[in-house]
Amino acid sequence: MKLASIVTLSIISGIYGCSDSKVLNSSTDKGESNLIASEDAEQDTITVAEPISVGGAFLYCAQDAQVASRESQSGIGCAMQQAGLKLDLPLERIKTDLSVSSGDKKITVSDFKVADSKSRWHWVFSISKEHADSATIDLSMIDSESEWNQSYESAVIDEATVAAPELSFSFDGITLQEVNDGLTDGHFDVDTSIAIFNDGDGRTEAHIHAFDDRYNVNGVDVLDLADERLLDFEDTLPEGAPFKLIVVNEGLSPGAAVTLNGKAIRVKDFNRYVSNKVFRIDGDDDENSTHIEISELKVAFEIDAISNSRIVVSETKCVQNNEFGVNGEYRNGALLLQAISVGGAINPNTGAAASGLLWEMSIFNHGNSSCSF
Repeated sequence: MKLASIVTLSIISGIYGCSDSKVLNSSTDKGESNLIASEDAEQDTITVAEPISVGGAFLYCAQDAQVASRESQSGIGCAMQQAGLKLDLPLERIKTDLSVSSGDKKITVSDFKVADSKSRWHWVFSISKEHADSATIDLSMIDSESEWNQSYESAVIDEATVAAPELSFSFDGITLQEVNDGLTDGHFDVDTSIAIFNDGDGRTEAHIHAFDDRYNVNGVDVLDLADERLLDFEDTLPEGAPFKLIVVNEGLSPGAAVTLNGKAIRVKDFNRYVSNKVFRIDGDDDENSTHIEISELKVAFEIDAISNSRIVVSETKCVQNNEFGVNGEYRNGALLLQAISVGGAINPNTGAAASGLLWEMSIFNHGNSSCSF
């Protein structure tokens, strides 16, 4: 049994850019100035099994006994995922080029096809059993309508294993603090919503102007929202329903972190960190449950994030109306925290929920008079 070495390019290239660099490890950003961390922020690291990704999207390929059509072959399924959720790809128009190898040897592929829409996979195929444990998948996708021309690589893993190599995480992100007058040189607004919208056709259920100034904080405690007008996280989610968490547009607000059950995770790492985790908000009497109960969920910003351009700047109407950003960013690039049902999917163009959205919070620096940031 082996751990996969997963190398990707971001499918959300309009937001995160396209890079041919292989991502080999995850580490704390170097040379970042003016990072303000609380005194009790954790500086230790732990080793966890998570997928390597760029912009949160990655190719996951695993053996699946239900796919194989012949006794001498192993069935393989491949899917593009973000934070453990299947991307909502326009498979009917995507042209794919698949190559499978074991060492320097090319492996013959049988019965390659697009999987059923209800499947956990985007594509399925079969290869000989003798090569299944050492196979590497090279898959390129071309979609002229969306101008995609992306290539991905993934080792094939045993489905019983975690689809990831071992990585070290440092939990040194900024944490929620009481701060007189909020962030320096400006303020941030907070909105909540429960619906998915098209470009320019949106709304939010609640909007709080200058949240940080109003409540003297550098972020938001999701489980204890300071303003009752915002949609309560715990009351909004269906009782007892498992869900996934993702952040969206994290590349535009690098000065933020999400504290999850005591771990302050920078937003750039959050989707990768939670990719194989499923959460719940209420107690579960089932001792065998693998769902993680959320006891703490907070979003915080560096105190000087505005002056250092480490939080996206926008205008209220642009976020509320869901005016897409210059590169197609959902909610005009506002930092989003979304709770999504385990059967939900991610829009590969925006990185936001395409289906299954249960709750959403958007945060942005209210400093623009237009929808261009």
